[in-house]
Amino acid sequence: MMKKQVLIVEDERIVAEDIKMKLEHVGYAVAGIACSGEKSIQKAEKLHPDLVLMDIVLEGEMDGIEAARIIHSRLNIPVVYLTAYSDKKTLQRAKVTEPFGYIIKPFETKELFTTIEMALYRHKTGIMLKESEERYKALFDRSLSYIYLHDFKGRFLDANKAALKALGYKREDISSLNFASLLSEDQFPLALKSLEEIIRTGRQKKPTEYKLRRKDGRYIWVETEGSLIFKEGKPSAIQGIARDITEHKRAEEALRESREQLRNLAAHLQSLKEDERAVMAREIHDELGQALTALKMDLSWLEKKTPEEQSLLLEKTRSMTELVDSTIQIVQRISSELRPELLDDVGLLAAIEWQSEEFQKRTGIACELSVLSEDIILSQERSTAVFRIFQETLTNITRHAQATKVTVSLIKKGSSLELKVKDNGKGITEEKISDPKSLGLLGIQERVHFLEGNISIKGIRNKGTTVTVTIPLTE
Repeated sequence: MMKKQVLIVEDERIVAEDIKMKLEHVGYAVAGIACSGEKSIQKAEKLHPDLVLMDIVLEGEMDGIEAARIIHSRLNIPVVYLTAYSDKKTLQRAKVTEPFGYIIKPFETKELFTTIEMALYRHKTGIMLKESEERYKALFDRSLSYIYLHDFKGRFLDANKAALKALGYKREDISSLNFASLLSEDQFPLALKSLEEIIRTGRQKKPTEYKLRRKDGRYIWVETEGSLIFKEGKPSAIQGIARDITEHKRAEEALRESREQLRNLAAHLQSLKEDERAVMAREIHDELGQALTALKMDLSWLEKKTPEEQSLLLEKTRSMTELVDSTIQIVQRISSELRPELLDDVGLLAAIEWQSEEFQKRTGIACELSVLSEDIILSQERSTAVFRIFQETLTNITRHAQATKVTVSLIKKGSSLELKVKDNGKGITEEKISDPKSLGLLGIQERVHFLEGNISIKGIRNKGTTVTVTIPLTE
């Protein structure tokens, strides 16, 4: 390991030789001895020692303080002062040159060694710190992410090139910038909450999204994380690292608008479908029903006019009458399934009761209905939607649940209506609930969403499924 080289600057030769002997005794090498400030600069430039021991009072026009200033500024070599003077004025002058230590004459070898070692260590640490700062600054300015620093009141202290460019500001604008000035008022609570979290814990747990106003008035979206910056062991500022998510937000907004358009289209098609069902149900009930009733009346007249001895003709007439009666019942059932008259004439409650009875007759599954509010008033559109939701839920139970009992409740809760359908079947799985191929469930969810309501579907293995729908009573 090479010995550290020390340049001695001392105008008294005997003192200089004594210092040289002491340095060599503790393991240093003496690069040279200079007796004046001018010569010390020349030798420092030529020899590049690791450290300079500089006497403050030297022969010639330049004293040790001025020589030390030039050596340190030009060559970045640490200087330790040797002086017999400890007055305030001298020390104050020396302090300006940022020396790495003082040795007051006379001194012991141990003191000399300790001071030099501390000076070399401080100089090495300083170089490492400067290199680290330079690397950080290079990363800071070259980073594509937006990096910024602000104080605890939101005032900007610094920002890298990417951040300044994204916001449309120049570096000289930083001192007039405040983080709050980039936000809209509705974002203040979010920003304050994030700031409190950073101060309390040292950093954010999750990134925060902000909509920031550029200098030209346009907006960009960023996702940012903040953390505390410490100076001398104390929190001094907040550093934020952000990335631009403007395009992502635009894509989200476009997707949301697209979904909304699709939902509106689906609702419109559903409305058209209901109108067509109503027209079809009415035509089947009125036109076909009336025709069958007239046919039954004609068959009844024919039966009365047919002599008793025409037994075969009478039997055929009666058989045709029974077939017409059966067809009339089928027509009534089809008409009711297309659009229950009760729904339009009496209301939702009556239609739910009728559907519950029909479900029980058709499937053999017991269906109990509980209505706790009789004064439920809904628009025709909402009544139809709730009824169809109920129908689709019963259809799913018939197809998949393997249930033996269904309980239905219809309750008015404040300004909302709650429909709850519970079965005792095998229980729907989470995978089935989220399966995009479960079109029946998707249809129910879309109807509820369009009504600005909420839906909950919960299944328990071998204990059944509960579907709870809550919708506002008014639009």
